[in-house]
Amino acid sequence: MLPQVAEAATRTESANNTVLVAGQTGSIVDDRLNVWTIVNGVVKKNGANAGYSARVIQLAYVNDVVWQENADHLWWSWNGSSWDGGWGIPTSPLPQNVSSPSNNTSLTESANNSVLLAGQTGSLVDRQKDVWTIVNGVVKKNNVSAGYSARVIQLAYVNGVIWQENADHLWWSWNGSSWDGGWGIPTSPLSTAVTAPAPQPQPEPEPAPAPAPTNSSNPFAGQTLYRSSWSNALNQANAWRSTRPDDAAKMDYLAAQPTARWFGDWNANIQSDVSAYVGEAAAANALPVLVLYNIPFRDCGSYSAGGAGSASGYHDWIVKVAEGIGTRKAMIVLEPDATSLDCFDDTRAAMLADAVNVLEAKPNVAVYIDAGHPDWVPAATMATRLQKSGIQNAQGMALNVSNFYSTDSNMAYGNDLSSRLGGKHYIIDTARNHNGWQGEWCNPQGAGIGKAPTTNTGSALFDAGLWIKPPGESDGPCNGGPGAGSWWADYALKLYNQGTH
Repeated sequence: MLPQVAEAATRTESANNTVLVAGQTGSIVDDRLNVWTIVNGVVKKNGANAGYSARVIQLAYVNDVVWQENADHLWWSWNGSSWDGGWGIPTSPLPQNVSSPSNNTSLTESANNSVLLAGQTGSLVDRQKDVWTIVNGVVKKNNVSAGYSARVIQLAYVNGVIWQENADHLWWSWNGSSWDGGWGIPTSPLSTAVTAPAPQPQPEPEPAPAPAPTNSSNPFAGQTLYRSSWSNALNQANAWRSTRPDDAAKMDYLAAQPTARWFGDWNANIQSDVSAYVGEAAAANALPVLVLYNIPFRDCGSYSAGGAGSASGYHDWIVKVAEGIGTRKAMIVLEPDATSLDCFDDTRAAMLADAVNVLEAKPNVAVYIDAGHPDWVPAATMATRLQKSGIQNAQGMALNVSNFYSTDSNMAYGNDLSSRLGGKHYIIDTARNHNGWQGEWCNPQGAGIGKAPTTNTGSALFDAGLWIKPPGESDGPCNGGPGAGSWWADYALKLYNQGTH
């Protein structure tokens, strides 16, 4: 403890009306020699969170009291253990002659139809004197992330409103607390007479290597994966939007990714439910991914026990799934874990082979039989099991479903299986595999979300990286989690914070 005491003794209290702006180096030191900083929009006191704060744009030290201001220009004062100010005080505690983001009279509102391109220096200033920039494709308001944004290529200031455009040329408008525009507006708000400034010339890049040849056998290459308008993540974002806006933005990111829909014995009318879901995707001209999880003695009676009551009952259920799909497009993940668990036998293999035949008889369906992950069943054994299960009539294998192994290790396993199965293709669940295997399969605390779903993999055998297990749905009652498949908001947040995005 002595070195810490000595260190504190060398600190000097900050002058009255000292200001620290988010993004600046330095700190404020109060009369008790506590050190105050801003880290990613959160107030830190001696390196630890000081109560709850979010989207903080500056700290001020006024008459021996530390104040914080957030991106909505509301203020709170520190009372020694928490922040006073209720829903926020709109009046700055600083004298008008003190320069700060709120008091900066030198800022001038940007002209109507002003544009800022990603990569340019400079900023846009709105009529509230908020400063807008783009940092690594993310929109910043006064140096703090403004809601959720990604891959932003330009900002525009039109009729008093800030707009963002992303790399897909879709637009959203800022409403004061979040971005309006749903899944994106394809029409620019800028007048047709306004031309965005050209980017600064860049050195001619070295020629890019030739892309990997497109595999014509991938029936879904380049297609848009279906993203449902409803998800647990979106519900959570809406619940947190006013009280935890930064966390809500993270849930918005999860909700923005296409994820698979699981079907099983919880569907009272399986044909109707499948038809409705596939119909929604068809109306959006997108590809739905369905996980079928209803084989008898599912999960060998473990956490996800259940399933159809008999082989004949399972056949009838699969027929109804197929009829629900009809002639529309669908990608099917068939029975996670069914070929990998110890209860696999010839009876189970026959049920899977029958399901493949029924589903693949539909003209626009591709079935991928679940084949576990690299550390479960050796490739030679799994290839034999897949052959018994009808792989010759399926599109390929599904790997890493609900698991955490890296994409590279799954590709190696998939390529090995393919070499034993006449060149069959595979898909990989990347939803939670950013940090690789964590030593346990049930809600590991070190996991993080993986790369966003895509059908453009650059590989001849790897048809798609998918989010098959939606991040935030529990693996079971382990590591503090609820029952299998139940939504767990805190785990969803942990996966985001520890993942790639």
